[in-house]
Amino acid sequence: MVKFQNVAIVITIIILVAFATVVLIYMKPGLMAPALYPSSNKILFSIAITFFSYEGFRIITHTTEDIVNPEKNLSRAIFISIGITMVIYTALAYSVYGNLEVDKVIEAKNYALAEASKPVLGAIGFTIISVTALFSTSSSINAVLYAATNISYQMARDGEFPRFFAKQFGYSKEGLLVSLVLTGLIIVFLDLLQIAAVGSITVLFIHAVTHLGHLKLIHQTKASKLLVVIALLTTLTVILLFLIYSIKDSYTILFLFGGILAISFLLELTIRLFINRKGAKSNKGNSD
Repeated sequence: MVKFQNVAIVITIIILVAFATVVLIYMKPGLMAPALYPSSNKILFSIAITFFSYEGFRIITHTTEDIVNPEKNLSRAIFISIGITMVIYTALAYSVYGNLEVDKVIEAKNYALAEASKPVLGAIGFTIISVTALFSTSSSINAVLYAATNISYQMARDGEFPRFFAKQFGYSKEGLLVSLVLTGLIIVFLDLLQIAAVGSITVLFIHAVTHLGHLKLIHQTKASKLLVVIALLTTLTVILLFLIYSIKDSYTILFLFGGILAISFLLELTIRLFINRKGAKSNKGNSD
């Protein structure tokens, strides 16, 4: 898993950097004139949605048990990864909008990057970027599965999940198996775009709750209260903007998000009752 992750990431970064370098040389600055900009509200929504592109850094926090000197290297890894991502994303944005009209970018949607390679690299460029997208998606899935395994294991170990989540299953834990089954069911019954939207906004909600929890423990972490509050307000703003943008055409995303929250709270309540009841029986048996 680790070897595949390293290979996939290295290949993706090399190709994207090479692509951005070549395409930027041939970009047409006239395509980025302010007169061609979309409306201000679309720009605002796009900025909010761009927030999702940086969510990957949170997975680094799940590597605490596997990282050397986490007190020092964890924060360093997060900032370095965000810095590299910012540089690459900015270069790719200029590459796309410097070679495609805004209307064509909107029309291309998910394959805008591959479409932007056509004016310079032709069909070969389109193919290379498409293959790169597969590597990127594979490494992203691999990272998420790794995170799911660690999260379920740690929560089970801390008594917040049933113990079987922490049991060994092959080279992994049973928590991963449960995650895969639930994910498979979601994929079968929901549209992939809906899954991506609900998944992103759910992660943002988790970030918001984490910031709230951080405020409660701020005296222990000794972090900047101002920065935590700013992070919380920014996250809530992005959630609101994304919901407004998503429900313009349909309320499906809003209903799904609300349903997932309701199910999550019900599961949490059920697990807590189960664990507390089991703990009470154990204490009673020990007292007898």
